[in-house]
Amino acid sequence: MKKKSLLVTILLLLIAVFAFSLTACNNEVGTLESLQNEYGIVVDGGSFEEGSTLVSNEIVATTEEATAVLTAIADQNYNKDGNVYIFDIYVTKDGAKVQPNGKVKVSIPIPNVQVDNYLVFHVKSDNSVENLVPTVADGKISFETSSFSYFVIAEMAPAEHVHSFGGWMQ
Repeated sequence: MKKKSLLVTILLLLIAVFAFSLTACNNEVGTLESLQNEYGIVVDGGSFEEGSTLVSNEIVATTEEATAVLTAIADQNYNKDGNVYIFDIYVTKDGAKVQPNGKVKVSIPIPNVQVDNYLVFHVKSDNSVENLVPTVADGKISFETSSFSYFVIAEMAPAEHVHSFGGWMQ
């Protein structure tokens, strides 16, 4: 009988140690793998801490802020007569801006459903421009990035018409 109670005691002690170790490991700050805001913009990935908030502001074309962003992409090949949409997208935690941990996928509802060929430019804080490869599916335009700042969605430049004339035979 003493052996049985000793085994039960040891077993209960092992269970208690195991349970405590699981609880201790769970004290890490929780992370979020997807953030969404009220405008339907979604960021997947990035390992953001719980309590992080996705913020996006569409920049009006007539502002100084928009002028600076458009100046940064002036050398890019896009439809300069078409619609251009500028978004300032970032994540905050406790009032401070935070960057993703690695690449994230950003999805934005398509701003103009009449267009099917988009370009996405990432205008970074140093005004350098990164061309991002967008995909369009399910009413959203998506792209990957490893940092936040301004993102410009523009229509692709119209294809130039090239005329070729055949040689005349005599």
